[in-house]
Amino acid sequence: DADMIKVNISFLKAVATSDKDYYLRVYVNYQNTRNPIFVEILSGAIVIYDDIINTAVEHWVKSGNARLKRAALAGQKTLNRKKRSK
Repeated sequence: DADMIKVNISFLKAVATSDKDYYLRVYVNYQNTRNPIFVEILSGAIVIYDDIINTAVEHWVKSGNARLKRAALAGQKTLNRKKRSK
């Protein structure tokens, strides 16, 4: 459900502002997921550049699942913008 994905993205972004370590642990815990919904949420919630997030996104971009890969590519674009503005 698109609305629930948006709520989860907002929640994860809020977590990033209050507890960066916990935020990054979420990416570590889900870096091997192949669930497109999780990847959409995690890619949409990228607010900083970090090698931990980059590792997860690079893994997802290699997926053969079109929906998962599309979300990962969007996350990769966000990461590249964050890296340049770092």
